[in-house]
Amino acid sequence: MGKIATLEFNDGSFEQGFSITLRIGDMGAPIHTNITGKLPPNLALPRAYEQWRSHYLNLLSQTPSRPICLPKASSNSSPDDCQQAGKVVGEALNQWLRSPSFLPIWHTWLAKISPTDDLDVLLQTDDRQLQKLPWHLWELFSTYPKAELALSSSNYDTQSSVSPDVKTTVKTAVSPDVNILAILGNSDGIDTMNDRATLSTIAGTSVKYLSTPERKDLMDELWQQPWRILFFAGHSRSGTGLKSGEIAINEEESLSIADLKYALRHAIDGGLQLAIFNSCDGLGLAHALSDLHIPNLIVMRESVPDAVAQTFLTYFLQTFSQGHSLHQSVRQAREQLQSLENHYPCATWLPILYQIPASRALTWQRLTARSSTAQPTSKFKLPKLPKLLKSLAVGTIVATSVIAVRELGWLQPLELKALDLVLRSRPSEAPDSRLLIVGIDNTDIKLDEAEKDTFKIQQRGRGSISNAALEKLLKKLTMAEPSLIGLDIYRDFPINDQPTIVKQFQTLPNLIAICRSSDTQNENPGVKPPPGIDVDRLGFSDFVADPDGVVRRHLLFMDPESASPCVANYAFSVQLAATYLSNAGFEWSFTPEGDLKLGSQVFRQIHNRSGGYSGIDTGGNQILLNYRAAVPTSTQPSAQAFDQVTLRQLLNGEVPTSSIKNRIVLIGYTGKGINDYSATPYGSLPGVVIHAHMVSQILSAVETNRSLLWSVPEVAEMAWILLSAWATALLLGFGQPQKVSQIWTRAALTIGLLSSGTALVCYGMILQGAWIPWIPSVITIVLTSSILSITTQPNFLKSSLKFNSQNSLSPSDQQD
Repeated sequence: MGKIATLEFNDGSFEQGFSITLRIGDMGAPIHTNITGKLPPNLALPRAYEQWRSHYLNLLSQTPSRPICLPKASSNSSPDDCQQAGKVVGEALNQWLRSPSFLPIWHTWLAKISPTDDLDVLLQTDDRQLQKLPWHLWELFSTYPKAELALSSSNYDTQSSVSPDVKTTVKTAVSPDVNILAILGNSDGIDTMNDRATLSTIAGTSVKYLSTPERKDLMDELWQQPWRILFFAGHSRSGTGLKSGEIAINEEESLSIADLKYALRHAIDGGLQLAIFNSCDGLGLAHALSDLHIPNLIVMRESVPDAVAQTFLTYFLQTFSQGHSLHQSVRQAREQLQSLENHYPCATWLPILYQIPASRALTWQRLTARSSTAQPTSKFKLPKLPKLLKSLAVGTIVATSVIAVRELGWLQPLELKALDLVLRSRPSEAPDSRLLIVGIDNTDIKLDEAEKDTFKIQQRGRGSISNAALEKLLKKLTMAEPSLIGLDIYRDFPINDQPTIVKQFQTLPNLIAICRSSDTQNENPGVKPPPGIDVDRLGFSDFVADPDGVVRRHLLFMDPESASPCVANYAFSVQLAATYLSNAGFEWSFTPEGDLKLGSQVFRQIHNRSGGYSGIDTGGNQILLNYRAAVPTSTQPSAQAFDQVTLRQLLNGEVPTSSIKNRIVLIGYTGKGINDYSATPYGSLPGVVIHAHMVSQILSAVETNRSLLWSVPEVAEMAWILLSAWATALLLGFGQPQKVSQIWTRAALTIGLLSSGTALVCYGMILQGAWIPWIPSVITIVLTSSILSITTQPNFLKSSLKFNSQNSLSPSDQQD
């Protein structure tokens, strides 16, 4: 399935800058990503375009095939002048799109769209200068070979508008051929016969040619049979302000789109899907036609040489009629014009696609499809299928229903609980020897409170040990030479009584601290970092909880809000793990898809329907959290996952130096008195322990290839559910038990056997890191077994018919 990316220019100008919204969605599905950005003022770019345009038109007017709408050249321009001016435009455009305020658009694009995706890009704006720009030169497109940009008016709502193709039901039968109305208008100075010859070579078409028609003849044809493609070759021009355009249909008459409004609207309601104007300066035509809701238009953004227009038409129709999508066909045909650029510089700039945002992806096959309402109606009769095929049909219906319910998100709570159960059932793992947790428990807090000014309770219910205690702790740890020190304690208050602690913060290169990002939507103001800690030694502490409050996901990085007191882009766990791995010689980078890569390990982000999730918020960059398996106890819920010591043990010298050296030491609260616990599949755990699990997950994946948690593709999940139904149908589809007890006994055995089998498969896969759906599979097995058992009972159909016939009798008849 391809994707659609819409860049909506909401308001602004080149003098004031623009506000932009990027929306991303799968084709045929709702938008799942929405982010805003800005582009700063830029008067140089439109000036550069006009300079190129001046060279281009002067060069074009010097040729023998000069369009009649162009005056003779006022000055000489060479092809090199035109190419150089075009290069200046491309560089100015890309420099503008690299603006820092536009980077959120870049990052989201790279994170959500793969270079291998079929991508339709829609630029939604009514600004004429923006529509004129050669957006295909944006360097981002060089990494997306299956992407093509189309223009659209800002009058459409990309989330709710519906194209005429969707709203209109064609009542007349559609020809298996693609019906094309070809208007060959005023051909003064051009050879429209070449266009006619090209149209005639495309198989599967029925073309009606109108050569220099009168106005009435043209309008009569538009009211006739349902046309799929409208083609015009001849002379055209746009009005001022990009609001109108007109075509020269013969040597004496030129018609605006308004002149053809009713006839064109009838043609669109009849199924017109594509209009091609192989003529000059077509953006005004596109704007006028878009008001009539024609789904797809191809026009030329500037005056076009005859040879370029005809070559584009040939390449486009050949590619489009072979089954490629409309976007891909336009891109391939446009790029093939590069072979003409030695004579016609920047020929690849000219063709442009103009669309209604909600129009369905157009293909040649859809143009040839018959309307479902055109088929003759007949009484439907269920064929007499063998019993086994009927069982498979029942299983298919049940599986489809379960998949639909799952897509609505109704099974998500059960699937998440099932995942927790499977994770807790895994064999225990040895403690991660690379990490040590220094826990501050309730006893440590009471000891601190007994000392003067040793423990300070902050606002928002957060606690923080005194400066003196923290200074002593850091000195002890530094002497033991740990690899890194992770301070999972908020220190967002001024330090006046202990200036040496600030110096420690500044001079300890292996100290990494936390802050908390703000979330204005949930009225969370955030927590600023400790004084003296620069951003390179800072990570956010935010966890992502599921709707039931359980932390099952690992937020790796995100863009903080502009007003957030915490400016860290990376999680506390990522900062610790990446620094540790960098010291060990592992390089870190990002893939073209925006995923984090450490060494050879890629941490692929989840999407909003990964595994059992349905429509969750996947903002930032998130992966599933694969906790280090351990058998929990009531006193030490994670004792077997990580070594832990208390603050008092360390300060009293009870912890040997060898237990600290070269390890990552995490300092945080483990006492119940501080509200720093979160729900996990392993019960309620302190925040510092959850951070340790996150650090361990990254380190183990890179250094020892420990499996990350991942979900199979959605289509594979659907296939798994369908196979569960079919397996049930196959086991119950053979034989015919004679007694009701035998039927239900066989159903119970089938349910037990298949449910246990799927459970073993799911458990085995989770040991390899793969999360596949078990709950939907079991529901499918139970429902399929129940329905088949009920419908195969002896005399079931006869009893049902008897019951219905009795209910159809009148009360008096029943009494008799």
